[in-house]
Parts: sequence; structure tokens; C-alpha cells
Amino acid sequence: MKRILALALGMALSLAIMAPAAAADPDRPFSSRGTGIDTMGAPAGCPADSGWRYGSTGTLHVRHLGLSTFVVSHCSAMTGPTTGVFGHGTNTLTAADGSTLVLSHWGTFDLTIGSGGPNASSIDLHWTVVDGTGRFAGATGSGDGFGYSVLAEGTTTMHLWGEISY
Repeated sequence: MKRILALALGMALSLAIMAPAAAADPDRPFSSRGTGIDTMGAPAGCPADSGWRYGSTGTLHVRHLGLSTFVVSHCSAMTGPTTGVFGHGTNTLTAADGSTLVLSHWGTFDLTIGSGGPNASSIDLHWTVVDGTGRFAGATGSGDGFGYSVLAEGTTTMHLWGEISY
């Protein structure tokens, strides 16, 4: 009887020790690609040195979310004749089930100048998870990204990658 009790106690302790490790959220690879329609306006709510507020809305494919929508907003400023910075902005990704993942992002851009002025922009960015709802409540993570804007069309295509835990 003592042997069975000791065996049961040993198994219970083993399970108790393993439970926190099993409950920890694993790091998962994160990647996305999507295109949005851009807006640019007055730098409302931006630091004094900002030139404009940028926004974009569109759809993207996101690992762990599937086909999703996004809304981006950040402040932008020129740092040279063809270079600039943006952020800290937000990128809210919404999955089909209504779960959201909110990223804070910041980075740089370089304009390509054509015969009529700027016609494209290449983008380099960094992001961290700052919020989430539904299955992404309490999520954490970070990563990088790149993209390009076609200024005459008012579109931007972005690629993001990194890791998230939820």
C-alpha cells in the first residue's frame, strides 16, 4: 500500500513539475504579406518635427491568422532629400474570427525620384507585439519587415517576419 501511495505521489509531483513547462506559450514563426491603400494627411497628434500622418488599410495573409485585414497609422518625417523615418505607429491585424494582434512599428524609408518627382519608396521596419484580443490576448513577439510604396497608385506592399508567442 505504501508503495502504491509513493508511486501515486511521485506521478502527481512529476505532472505538477511538467505542467508549467507545458503551459508556457511557445515561440512561433510569424510572417505576413499584404497590400494596402495609403492615405497621408496633416500630422495630427504627431511630434512637432513630423511632416505628415500616414495611414493604410488593406488585406494580408498572416501565418497564425490566415487572410486578415489591417489598419496602419504612424507619423512620418523627412531626414534628408530622399530619406525619412516613421513611427512609433500601430498596425492592427484582424483575423477572420475577430481576434486582433496589435503591433507597434518604426523604421526608415528611401524615396526613388523619377522625372515627375518621387514615384516609389522602399521601407525598412521593426515591430513588437503590444496587444491582442481573442486567441492573441497576452501575445508577445517582435520582428522586422520591408516593403515598397508605389506613390502614384497610393499603395504599399509589406512583408513582415519574426516570432510571436500566444
